[in-house]
This record gives sequence, C-alpha cells and structure tokens, in this order.
Amino acid sequence: MGVLDELSSVVGDRTEAANRRVIARCLQEPALLEEIAGGLQSVDRRLVADCAEVFCEVAAEQPDWVAPYAERMAPLIYHQAGRVRWEAMRAISRVADRVPLLIETLVPDLLKIVRGDKSVIMRDGAVDALSRYACLGPEQAVLAYPGLCEALEAFAGKQAHHAMPGLVCVARFLPAHREAIRGALTTFLEDKRGVVRQAAKRALREMG
Repeated sequence: MGVLDELSSVVGDRTEAANRRVIARCLQEPALLEEIAGGLQSVDRRLVADCAEVFCEVAAEQPDWVAPYAERMAPLIYHQAGRVRWEAMRAISRVADRVPLLIETLVPDLLKIVRGDKSVIMRDGAVDALSRYACLGPEQAVLAYPGLCEALEAFAGKQAHHAMPGLVCVARFLPAHREAIRGALTTFLEDKRGVVRQAAKRALREMG
C-alpha cells in the first residue's frame, strides 16, 4: 500500500487525522513527496486536495523540500475545487522565495487574485507570495511592488498586514519608494484591527 492510500479521502476519514499522519511521515521520509506529487494529477479532486494539503503543511516546516514541486502545483491555483486552490496557493506562498522564476511568471495572476478573488485564503496566499518574492532583490521588488500596494487597499485592506513585510523589503531595495511606503504604513497605525496596527508598527520599526 502506497502513501496515497493513507490519505483522508481514500480511507474515508473526515477528521483530517489521516492526512496529519501522512504529513508526519513525509517530514520523516521526504522521499515520499514524490508519490504525493503524483497524486496532484488525479481526477479525484478530494485526493488532489489532500496531496496539496500535504505539500502545504510540509512547506511550513521544510520549504526547501517542497520547492521542487511548486511548478507542478502552480496550475492548481486555477482548479475548480476551492480546497484544491486554497491548499496549492498556500503551499506556493510558503516557498515563493525559493522559486523566483516561477513566481515571476505568476505575478500577473497573483495580482488578479489580490484585486478580485472572493476567497480570503487565496488573497492571503497571493500577497504572502508577493511579499516573500519582493525580499529577494531589486528586480523582484519592482515586480511585486504594484501588487503589494494594491493589497493595502483592496477589500478594505484585509490583506494589508500580509503586504507589509514585503513593502519593508521594497523600501530597502528601492529607496525612491521609501517615503511613499512609510506614509502608507503610517495610515494603518490607528487601524481598528489589532493585527494590522501591530504589523504597521513592526514594519515602520524595521524601516528605521
């Protein structure tokens, strides 16, 4: 029996406990990720979602192990099944700084997600990906900057705190934008959402 046969959708586990066991196994035996990657091609959307979830959770602890599979997951951010899209987007966001060439091709799509996707998970993931990508260097900062700026305002700024770490990097790499970024961050110091206020304070401290 392969590791795919242990996933929640296969064993009929609605509690996700089976997936957690597979994730733990993959963290002990990273070679199993190759079999998990094979499941991304399945016609069973539940199995695809399970596999994407495994990559997402492994990426939280070992992003370097998941980065080689990011290109295979990228098409899944357009999948019809919501859970597949969410898990794939979260996984890609966690390895974005390891796969700059892939993220470069995805920037237009990430910007569309920031501007108009109905899913908070998708928007969070897209902004996180842009934020990590922006911290790689000046060229990446230039490409990510428009999306990070839009994230401050789109959907009433719900993704603003996700954009702020990337904006700190943009200010570092592109000094011409430093004061504009500082001004934008300052407007969030009195935001009604605590997580946003704290993120703005932290970002301004890091900018110096």
